[in-house]
Amino acid sequence: MVYYLILLTSAFLFMSCGELFNVNTLPTNYKLAAPFSAQLGLSRAGTAGTETIQSVVADSTGNSYYAGATTGSLGETTGGSNDILIKKVNSSGSIVWIKQIGLTTITAFNTANATAYSAIASDYARGIALDSQGNIIVGACTYGSLAGTNAGGNDAVLLKLNSATGDVMLMKQFGTETETAETFSFAGDDCGEFGDFMDQIALAVDSSDNIFMTTMTTSNINEVASAYDFYVAKLDSSFNFQWLKQYGSVSVAAHNAAYSAAGNQFSADLVLDRDGHPFVAAYGGGGFAGVAQGLHEFIWTKLDKDTGVIQWIHQLGGVNWDVMTSAALASDGNFILGGYSGSDNLFGDGEVRQGSWDLTVFKVNASTGSIMWGKSLGTNAALAYSKDFSKNDQLMDVISHSNGNIYAVGFTTGDVSEPNSILNGQDAWIASFNSSTGSLLSFKQYGSLSFIGPASPVGDDMARTITEGVAGNIYIGGSTTGDFLAPSGGSTDAWYLGFNPEFGLP
Repeated sequence: MVYYLILLTSAFLFMSCGELFNVNTLPTNYKLAAPFSAQLGLSRAGTAGTETIQSVVADSTGNSYYAGATTGSLGETTGGSNDILIKKVNSSGSIVWIKQIGLTTITAFNTANATAYSAIASDYARGIALDSQGNIIVGACTYGSLAGTNAGGNDAVLLKLNSATGDVMLMKQFGTETETAETFSFAGDDCGEFGDFMDQIALAVDSSDNIFMTTMTTSNINEVASAYDFYVAKLDSSFNFQWLKQYGSVSVAAHNAAYSAAGNQFSADLVLDRDGHPFVAAYGGGGFAGVAQGLHEFIWTKLDKDTGVIQWIHQLGGVNWDVMTSAALASDGNFILGGYSGSDNLFGDGEVRQGSWDLTVFKVNASTGSIMWGKSLGTNAALAYSKDFSKNDQLMDVISHSNGNIYAVGFTTGDVSEPNSILNGQDAWIASFNSSTGSLLSFKQYGSLSFIGPASPVGDDMARTITEGVAGNIYIGGSTTGDFLAPSGGSTDAWYLGFNPEFGLP
């Protein structure tokens, strides 16, 4: 069921299947923060299964496009345990079309491993972008033969869709048959593994419609490296490879030996600089770009657009886990990076982390990669009724806005914005920062008071992805296990909203 929040004269109304509900009659477990004069559209979609949103992109006419996965039947009958889910939403929050793509069976090789992976197919979208013609480019993963013969394990898939109709124009599948000796997966995985919301296929399209993509691999694609590496590829508009490079380390710090037989590196995001060179945000263990300090560390690198050769690379971390999740090109041509950290004194300023994980954002110079500023924010206590006592404050995605500010989204199990502000379990949040200094400008968290289903004792709400569209409008996608925005349709539902930051955060 889909719900919209629409501004009609001075009244706010929810619309569901043509019926109107006055927002004043909503139950008290909805937290709707003012001002909603900034609201463009607010909607939620779900079946009795699980729906998630992983990435969002917006066009120049006010439409937004969301990529994720579903275990239900939204656009059509589900093909397997998980299907690729792509939806187009107009500026008022109405769904224009939904595309659901999936297989009913996986290869015999993977069927033998049904104890760990479903005996039916798993297909799910991870990244989304637009080319110069307005076509939609989607990066996805499959355990089956979705667009060619499965090479073993989890293959990467690229799709091109017509933005007006959602029709698939082109689809290709990429994978390898073998894995490294150190990996513990069943076969050569060449895509983010299912079930981990962190794993991503990041995409960027240049002015000539060349596509840059990055994700993880357990295989020796063109280098002998570690258990988990990341690779970056450049493809033309017909999805033909121009180059492909694999990056990783074969060693790990001594204190990490119990964690892994080799250093593991995972890419998180990819953006292009002003000259079209790819900038990759990653994280991992081992001495990939220096001496490793902790289990996982922030990694960022700039590559040559024509060859994939590293121009510079940096690594930063403390004694605990530091996980990169996102990157953005700032309005001044430098880069913004986001993630979360479990380390103290990360930026040499003596700052002590507030919880197990603190949300972290920092800015680096585009020419050298050197850090210009860095900030962390967190809570030092999780509430007693939260199911998660680890005090998590995680940044999942970040953008640099045309108004000069930085906007980020994520989730928290604490009360970051103000004392006792958490509603239940895990709340979604939206924040803005000054791009020049990193100073926090605003922070709001949103959540549900109740939940549906036995999987979670409380409602968990996450903001997963953010982008800027026409007229500076911001679009966000996320997921919830509770009654966030509307009654739950299943175990996990997807939600999305649009607003104009001129009026502040919604």
